[in-house]
Amino acid sequence: MKTIFKYAYVALFAVLALASCTDEFDYTPANPNQLGGNATIEATKSSYTFLPGQDQAVSFVVNRVDTTQADTVNLVSDNEYFTVQPVIFKAGEASKTVTIHGNVPVGKTAKVAVSVADEDAFLYGVKVISFTVSVYKSYEGVLTSNFYVNPVAIVIYDLTNGDFMAPGLYQEGYDFKFHIDFKTNEVTAKPQYLFVYSQDYGRVVMMGQGEDQIVHGTYDPESLTASFEDTKMALPDAGASFKGDFTEYITFNEDPNAQ
Repeated sequence: MKTIFKYAYVALFAVLALASCTDEFDYTPANPNQLGGNATIEATKSSYTFLPGQDQAVSFVVNRVDTTQADTVNLVSDNEYFTVQPVIFKAGEASKTVTIHGNVPVGKTAKVAVSVADEDAFLYGVKVISFTVSVYKSYEGVLTSNFYVNPVAIVIYDLTNGDFMAPGLYQEGYDFKFHIDFKTNEVTAKPQYLFVYSQDYGRVVMMGQGEDQIVHGTYDPESLTASFEDTKMALPDAGASFKGDFTEYITFNEDPNAQ
C-alpha cells in the first residue's frame, strides 16, 4: 500500500511540474529600416504581340506599403527596347498603373524584366516582373484579282504558324486572313467580308463553294503566290451574289517559309 502511494505521489509531482513549465520568448518587433524600401510591383499579363507600327504598350502596377507620405519609386528595365521612368506618388496613394512603350523591331521577340530599384523595393514583396514582346514580321506583296481592281500593292503580316493577314486587302477596315500549310502547299481561308459594295447591297463576302464555305487554293513556292480558287462573292446583307466563280492571287515579295 505504501508502494502504491509512493508512485502516485511521484506521478502527481511530475504533472504539477509540467503544468508549471512555460516557454518564454523574447519578441523583438521588426525594425522598419530592415524591411528594405516601400514598393512592390505586379502584372496580370506576361506576353504581348503587336503588329508592325502598332503602339507597343505594356502595363503593370506599382504598389506602396506605407502611403502616409509622398514618395518616388524608381524602376529598372533590363532591355534597351523598353525604358522606364520614376513613379511619383502623392500622400495617400497606394498604387499606380504604369504604362511603358517599346520599340521592338519588326519580326523580333524581346524578353523584358522590369524591377523596383533595390533601394525602393519592399523586402517581403514582389520586386520584379518579366514579359515577352513579339512584333509580327511583314512582307510586301501584290493582289491580283479576277473580281476587283488589280494589281494592288499590299502588306502581309506573318501571324506565325502559317497564318497570315493582309490588312485592308480590298478596303480599309476589312482585314483578310488566310492560312498556308507549307508541308502540303494547301491554302485555306474562312468566309470573310472584303468591302462595302454599296449602301443598298451592303458588304461583299468571299466564301468557298462547299457546305463549310471554306475557301481553298494552293501555294506555289516558285512564284511565292497563294491562290484562292473558285470563290463565291456574295452579298448576304441583300440576299444576293455575283455571277461566276472568281480566283484571287496574293504574291509575296520574299519567301514566307524561309527559315
